[in-house]
Amino acid sequence: MSEPAVWLDHPIADTPEAAVASGASVAEPPVWEAHPTVDQPSTAPDAPAQGYDLYRKVTDEANRGLTFGLSDKVGAGVLTAGHALGLKSPYDVAGKDDTLSESYHKNLDALRQEGEKFHETNPKAAMAAEAAGAAGSVASLPSRGVTAAAGLIPKITEGMKVGGTAGGLAGFGGSKDESIAGDLAATGAGAAVGAPIGGAGAAVADRVAAPIYNWVARRFSPAAVESQAVQAIAKRMTQDTKAGGPKAQDMLDLFNAAQDKPQSLVDVAGENVRAYGGQLARQPGEARQFARDALNQRDVAAGPRIAADIDQGVSNGGSAYDTNEALMQARSAAAQPRYDEAFQQQKVWSPRLQNFIDDPVMQQGLRRGMELERIDSVTRDKPFNPTQLGVDLDAEGNVKFRDTPNIRVLDAGKRGLDSMIADERNPITGRLSQRGVSLDQFRRAYLGELDGLDTSGTYAGARASWAGPSASMDAVRAGQSVLNRRPEEIAADVARLRQSSPGDLEFYKLGAGDALKEKIAKTGMGGDEAKRLVGNQYTQQQLRPLFDRQADYDRFINSVTAENRMFETRQRLVGGSQTAERLAEDGGNEGAAGHMVRAGVAAMEGAPGAAGLSAMKALGAASRGESPAVNSAAARMLFRPQTDPQVFRNLRDVLTGRKRARDRGSCPFRLAALLALIPPRLWPASLRVRNICRWDINSDGSAGQKIPPAQPAAIIPA
Repeated sequence: MSEPAVWLDHPIADTPEAAVASGASVAEPPVWEAHPTVDQPSTAPDAPAQGYDLYRKVTDEANRGLTFGLSDKVGAGVLTAGHALGLKSPYDVAGKDDTLSESYHKNLDALRQEGEKFHETNPKAAMAAEAAGAAGSVASLPSRGVTAAAGLIPKITEGMKVGGTAGGLAGFGGSKDESIAGDLAATGAGAAVGAPIGGAGAAVADRVAAPIYNWVARRFSPAAVESQAVQAIAKRMTQDTKAGGPKAQDMLDLFNAAQDKPQSLVDVAGENVRAYGGQLARQPGEARQFARDALNQRDVAAGPRIAADIDQGVSNGGSAYDTNEALMQARSAAAQPRYDEAFQQQKVWSPRLQNFIDDPVMQQGLRRGMELERIDSVTRDKPFNPTQLGVDLDAEGNVKFRDTPNIRVLDAGKRGLDSMIADERNPITGRLSQRGVSLDQFRRAYLGELDGLDTSGTYAGARASWAGPSASMDAVRAGQSVLNRRPEEIAADVARLRQSSPGDLEFYKLGAGDALKEKIAKTGMGGDEAKRLVGNQYTQQQLRPLFDRQADYDRFINSVTAENRMFETRQRLVGGSQTAERLAEDGGNEGAAGHMVRAGVAAMEGAPGAAGLSAMKALGAASRGESPAVNSAAARMLFRPQTDPQVFRNLRDVLTGRKRARDRGSCPFRLAALLALIPPRLWPASLRVRNICRWDINSDGSAGQKIPPAQPAAIIPA
């Protein structure tokens, strides 16, 4: 029996058969409704991108990461502009009747959907490309660099700036551009999220990642120790420079001002670098030994170095004592024959001379002079007979002439006047009292009368032979008193000697140099020799007249000032109280490893508080770079004397390290490299930004919830 025709099961509407069929509980749909003529979108997954398509999508995704999502907006804008101009592009999805706004939003959605689809088909390639772009974008943000910021708080602040900027750009890059309020809300929300993330990331990098990286680097690369020591110094030098401390050129100027002095970087650097040097010099280890040896050895030789500066700058004629002895011998040898000839003159007299002899001052001078004659006779083992000299002496030594005076007795009176005048000279300032000035004028008048009576001139010639060395000896003594005289008085003495007796000026400088050396030699153990010479402006003014040229004076002051600077470095770093040193000794042997061992022991003993505290100390020690090898390398860089050429190489390395840290925030070369990977159609979108997140914008412009990637829209053919 054959089956009924299929159309009999589906009666035509408005027929009796249809009315009978309508009495059923559920009407069966027409067969054509079960077989639609329009194809539905396939639910099969898309194939992964390959070949050039893969390259194009990888560069697109890298560009999205690099531009914080702004590349999609720029690309949509370019496609919209081309659409408005009638240009055709295979990537333009807008209809011919769409407005500019509709065209822009359709192309923006299409570009974003293409990126989301690429994440589904090629997830690994998409994530790698976006990560590469993200790294380039954050590194290229205008910043002085998180690693360049010295100290944890500045680094967190810089990280928050970078994170906030990146988050704000990401929020704007992910917005839908439906309203200004919506874009502003997305930007603000992104910045609010990015700032704390950036700050936390900087803190983690500084306190966790950096110590681990440094430890690993030291384990596998010998050069890493030197590099980390350079970075430790560069970090503190950056702190000093930002606070107005010495710059690199300032340090080089101090080195060049005293090139022969064993100054080191720790002497000429700022406070933070000096504090770091003090830490190295106090903490137990190789660094401490090297630093202390360098400081102590140069301190011991400070006195001889300053004496050499005096020899070079003031006078190198030897000691004042030896010079005076030599001058006295030369004086006696040159003047004695002339005096022997002059003493042959007898019966020298005039009424004016008699006035001098009768004066009580001359009587006192004769008394002293004859006393000196007696002393000289005993010294030379010769008899002393006043009668042979034509005088008598009473019990008190007063002189009474037996006959007309002779030159020898009259010269004895002159010597007595010399002794009386010397008694009136201030031993500190070298100046004569008022009575001394009067006595000097009396002596000059007396000698003038004698020279007038001596027509042969032999007595005046003998005195001239004696006066030459005597004046030089006086110049030496005057120079020895420079530190007890006022600067203007010293300048006047130098000017007078330079004009009247240049030779005696050298003896004056010799005496001054001897006084300066004596002052240095009297400095106690551990004292600052340099400070005794240039410790105040007044002393420097006293020394200035001793130098013919300003350049010579400046060279001497710079040299002695360098000695003072080195002494102060030693005192600040290792001198004074021993409390800090003992504290460093008690706590310095722990280190990061020691604190970690303590943390482990405390954890096993059931003391979580102590374990946590020790762990924090270990982390702090590691974050501060407390590595014995790094400390030793840093100590050698900071305390090595400038006479070693390695010092300037170390300074160059430190400055290079600072420059690398500063430049880490800019990456024009990275951008150029990334542009080479970006297809030409997206070159205009190569901005220094990165896409972090995408936000849904509500109809009122406020930021909504983060949305998952949108699914591609089904396209139904007409």
